[in-house]
Amino acid sequence: FNDMNLIERFLDIIADPNIALLLLSLGTLAIFIEIVNPGVIFPGVFGVIALILGFFALSVLPFNWAGVALILVAFILFGLEIFVPSGGILGVGGVVALILGGLLLTSGNPPEFQVSRWLLIGLAAAMGAMVLFVLVNIMRIRMMPAQMGMESLVGREAVTRSTLDPEGSVFFDGESWSAESEEGMIGEGERVVITEVHGLKLKVKKEPQEGG
Repeated sequence: FNDMNLIERFLDIIADPNIALLLLSLGTLAIFIEIVNPGVIFPGVFGVIALILGFFALSVLPFNWAGVALILVAFILFGLEIFVPSGGILGVGGVVALILGGLLLTSGNPPEFQVSRWLLIGLAAAMGAMVLFVLVNIMRIRMMPAQMGMESLVGREAVTRSTLDPEGSVFFDGESWSAESEEGMIGEGERVVITEVHGLKLKVKKEPQEGG
């Protein structure tokens, strides 16, 4: 270890099943955050770097591809829960897949090359909390009074928080929402009109010009 340069030491440190799982999880979560809040940039960059390092760590460790597949399926299910709300079914499936994936990832290896059960419990709890947070927000929107219900959002105005190309984010009613333009690119700071609502995502178009 003492004969290694700084980069070699760093790569040796991350060549650990726990760090590999943590990097894959954080990387996927960061990319998910970037998808939900387009234009933030940092989470996307961090996510790509973390995933690359995570897969590198796995490449020098004995691992099970079934475990990797289940971990990826877990985060796909978490993402689907956001865009296709299922009342928590997809989220619970994601937690189960994450736990099974973590257990299978290094199964059959010596203890020092296996994923820590405590890390798995922590990750599963964190992902479960994230899904619960999303479900609570979805239920909050669905339980709004009639005058503020989902249908009544259509036709209301918002302001783009980032460039919509076609996806990005907008400010609406004091909050940041994920949004998608239905008519091509819309620049930052433009006034838009909500045309559709899909879960926590707004579909918008540019506000018509006065006298246009």
